[in-house]
Amino acid sequence: MSTPWRVERRNLTKLVDELGGRLLLAVGVASGAEARQLHHTLHELGERGQVPDYIGGVVVFVSGYLTAASHGLPDLGYVLRSEIARQTDVIEQATWLAALDTGGPALPIGVDIDTGYGGEPSAVLLT
Repeated sequence: MSTPWRVERRNLTKLVDELGGRLLLAVGVASGAEARQLHHTLHELGERGQVPDYIGGVVVFVSGYLTAASHGLPDLGYVLRSEIARQTDVIEQATWLAALDTGGPALPIGVDIDTGYGGEPSAVLLT
């Protein structure tokens, strides 16, 4: 018997492989509440058959800009690696809870780490 707390997460590699020329949307979120609302909205649109055929999948995107803006900061490197990691954890948990609510798989998560939080290759690896 499986536990009701078990949730699958859509595999990003598999999602990309199945696009077949359709678009993969990366929707930026700044909080767990936004990630959860995104999941519920997409689930509801899917249930109604209102997702356009040209959309092959959606990725919840932890945006560095939105994370900085949620703290009232510009996107100029004020948000540290640890804050992005914390925000990613919050968003991961929110998508997991949303998947529990809807009974579908959790959306994959992408994270904005374009600078690598340092100039050295080791900083990119650490991130």
